[in-house]
Amino acid sequence: LGAGASRGTPETPLHIQWHESPRAQFWKLLRSLALTGALVFAAYTLLGEQARGLPRGLGFSTEVQPVHGSAKRFSDVCGAEEAIADLKDIVEYLRNPKRFTRLGGKLPKGVLLTGPPGTGKTL
Repeated sequence: LGAGASRGTPETPLHIQWHESPRAQFWKLLRSLALTGALVFAAYTLLGEQARGLPRGLGFSTEVQPVHGSAKRFSDVCGAEEAIADLKDIVEYLRNPKRFTRLGGKLPKGVLLTGPPGTGKTL
């Protein structure tokens, strides 16, 4: 063979086949699984209490669990009357959703309450 015979050319390309042994494939799979497990463990550890507080299952329950015996009332909160009226509408929807859905009304899936401390966001 000449000097150029060991290299491929566009007219005569080299064909290379690579075979991994089953043992090498097993170790590659084991390494991937170990890395994935370590990442999941690290994320779970870093999230701490938040990870343990995640809802079981999918957590998409449509039932509203009413709070009985709460001493908080809307009259305890000082703030914009318009915001209090909006919150009263949301509470009414949560207590009686059929009244609103019967008329075709759709409320958002969640509410974001913002404001300084002590303004009744957790009422």
